[in-house]
Amino acid sequence: MRNKRLLTVIGLLLIGSMLLAACGGGATPAPAAPAATEAPAATEPPAATEAPAAEPTATEEAMAEPTATEEAMAEPTEEVAAEPEATLTAEEQAAVASAAAAEAMAAAEASGKTAIRWFVGLGTGTDPQQIEAQQAVVDAFNASQDQIQLVLEVVPYDAGRDTLATQIASGAGPDIIGPVGWGGSNAFYGQWLDLTQYIEDTGFDTSVFDPALVDSYQTEEGQVGLPFAVFPAATYYIPAMFDEVGLEYPPQNYGDKYMLDGEEVDW
Repeated sequence: MRNKRLLTVIGLLLIGSMLLAACGGGATPAPAAPAATEAPAATEPPAATEAPAAEPTATEEAMAEPTATEEAMAEPTEEVAAEPEATLTAEEQAAVASAAAAEAMAAAEASGKTAIRWFVGLGTGTDPQQIEAQQAVVDAFNASQDQIQLVLEVVPYDAGRDTLATQIASGAGPDIIGPVGWGGSNAFYGQWLDLTQYIEDTGFDTSVFDPALVDSYQTEEGQVGLPFAVFPAATYYIPAMFDEVGLEYPPQNYGDKYMLDGEEVDW
C-alpha cells in the first residue's frame, strides 16, 4: 500500500516536470520593467525682474547736451571773407629797402668801418634767387675782412629809376649800382664815375672778360662799368610775314645797326 502511494507521488512529480518543460520553464522570465515614473512637473523659472533703469551719469548728461561748439556748428553761419593782406606798392617797398640800408650803413660807420652801399633795381637782379646770390657775395666779402662793410639795397625795378634819381638829387646816391642794362645806363648819363684810374691803380685784369663786354661800358665819360653778368638775347621772326608787307628783316648779326624811331642806330 505504501509502495503504491510512493509510485503515485513519483508519477505526479514527473507529470509536473513535463508540464514545466512544456511551458518553457527552462528560460528565466525577464523581470518586469518598472513602471515609468512621471517626470516631476517642470518648475517654471522665476519671472525675470526688470533691471532698474540706469540713471545717466554726469558725463553722459554732459555728452547728451550739445556743447556751445556743436550748437555753433549746427547753426549755419555766414562765412566772413578774409581781408586781403595789404600789399605795398613798388614805391613803398623801395622806401622800406632804402630805410633798412640807411640803418645798416649807420651801424657799420658807428663800428668804425667804411660803409659801401650796393644799389640793385636799375636792371635785373631783383628776383628772389638773384637777391639770394647777391647777398651771398655781400656776406662773403664782409667775412673776408674787417675794414669795409658792404650793404645790399634792393628796390623793385618799377621804382628803381625814381628812387635812384631822388637819392642822387639829395646827395645820398649809392656807391655801386648794378646790374645795369643799357637802358638804365643811358637814363643816368653824366652821373657815372670813370673807373679807368681805379682799374689801373689796382691792377684789375679786364682781360678775363670778352673785350666786347668791357667795351659795352665805355662811353664819353670813360669806363663807367665792368661786366657783372651776361645773358643772351634773341629775336625770333617769320621771314614770310616781313616779305608780305615789304619790310627788311631785323638785324641778324652782332653789331648790325637797326632802325629806332626812323633812325639807324647801333645796338
